[in-house]
Amino acid sequence: MGLVLATMVAIAVVAFALVDGLPWAAAFTLGAIVSPTDLLAATTTARRLGVLRRLVMLLEGESLVNDATALVTGGLPNLCRRGQKSGQPPWGYSAVGSCSVT
Repeated sequence: MGLVLATMVAIAVVAFALVDGLPWAAAFTLGAIVSPTDLLAATTTARRLGVLRRLVMLLEGESLVNDATALVTGGLPNLCRRGQKSGQPPWGYSAVGSCSVT
């Protein structure tokens, strides 16, 4: 879960810096979309390597937690964008205020 959040923030910061006019909410939504790992790739690789079934099940469960984290965090920027001013970081006062009101 921590790596998903860190990847989401890193992608959001890079996207905001590289794309002119991209709002913070869109940058964080993009980060949430691309940050979780691919369940099918991890499971297929583990089975091909002959990893124990119990460990494969743990990988599948961890991937579900990553997907849930991405779904929840992907929706939060859209809730916060109403109070956000252009160019202001999403952790600014207006974003926090709009999240608590919404």
